Amino acid sequence: MTLDLEWSRPLFYRPGAPERLDGVDVYYDFEWLDYFPDGRAQFRHGKALGQFVRKTCPEGKRPALLLTADPDAEERFHNTPRHHVCVLHLPSYRNAVANPFLAYLAAKLGEGITLIGPLGPEVAEQAAAGAAVAESPIDIAQIAAWAEGNPDNLRQLRDLASGAERADLPEVLDALDALSADLDSEAVAQIGALFGADAERERRLELLRAITADPSGRYLTGEVMLERMPQRIAEARAALEAYRALLADPSSGEEDLQEFIEENLWLLGLEYVKARPRQPIIRGTADFILERVDGFHDLLELKDPQDPIIVAPDAADGKPPPGHKYALSPALANALAQAHVYRDTLTTDDRANERNFGLRDTRNPHLLVVVGLASSLPEHRLRVLRELNRSLHRVEVVPYDALGDRAASVLDNVERYLSVVEEETKKT
Repeated sequence: MTLDLEWSRPLFYRPGAPERLDGVDVYYDFEWLDYFPDGRAQFRHGKALGQFVRKTCPEGKRPALLLTADPDAEERFHNTPRHHVCVLHLPSYRNAVANPFLAYLAAKLGEGITLIGPLGPEVAEQAAAGAAVAESPIDIAQIAAWAEGNPDNLRQLRDLASGAERADLPEVLDALDALSADLDSEAVAQIGALFGADAERERRLELLRAITADPSGRYLTGEVMLERMPQRIAEARAALEAYRALLADPSSGEEDLQEFIEENLWLLGLEYVKARPRQPIIRGTADFILERVDGFHDLLELKDPQDPIIVAPDAADGKPPPGHKYALSPALANALAQAHVYRDTLTTDDRANERNFGLRDTRNPHLLVVVGLASSLPEHRLRVLRELNRSLHRVEVVPYDALGDRAASVLDNVERYLSVVEEETKKT
């Protein structure tokens, strides 16, 4: 992926994750790990920034961020033949006093606020209002005066408070005020509303990490998770039905399934704690790098659910065809070759992958290839797939519907375990 924009420094590329940067293309001119030691592209209000760039992108162009460490770079939009590029000086943005993106723009431009005219008059007006927030310390009275009766400012305030779309102004102010006081049950409920269903994923993770930073917090969180387990299982069942509906839709392709799996990592198994989708590595981009509970990584490659897996003629008179009539499908052969190349890269270039992309402990990953549907395979082709999986070393080929069946079995086992625990609890 290249950017059709002349730039004084070499540019590197990585895709922006949908949950962190709204999926916009990300280009950068620095050593990634200098600013992102964990290898991930995330910073406060990153998704709001990505959404902003996408919203202002003209039809027919690709939205892109160009993150630069060059202090002399001019921060503005560039419209190239293929891209709508927002240039952002990353160190300044991350150290900005104000949290919302528009307030940052206002503080950065100062009296030159009219320079953001190309972004549109509505954006310029919002940024000018945000300047008051960026320039001085904020107290609750100032926030109230700034946001009262102004839907745009209230929206920015909600962004500041982690994106709680349903909270009204008194709830937001009360919750912010409670941060500096002893927290009673009502204040806790108000803060909980701010971290509701629409809050940014990373902000909610920050809250959970803070709560579980000590043994007592981890123990209590475990209690709450046990209380919520029936709802979580019901939600997982609903997600599984949505997954099967997606498989039943002939128009569903690899990209649709990749997005769904990214949002429902548990489908791949409970041994995985994190997925890095569309992860750049030396010599390519892996569909997924999966982090296991032990800190090591596996690799997942996806092909289309409509792709065949094993190619062979149908059985005639109940007899399967001779062996020379069987072959791996082109999609599966390509996926296996590609996955082995990536495994070699993750093993032999492990230090380069860690230095450039923050990937640690990637040597000799298990390879998982998900392709096609088991339901489309007659018995003689299904037997060949089983034999193939028996013969492969640290490689597994799994049809998409078999992945769903495995997930259903996991949920069944969890429910049975919880039922036993509940019965034992009643006895005591």
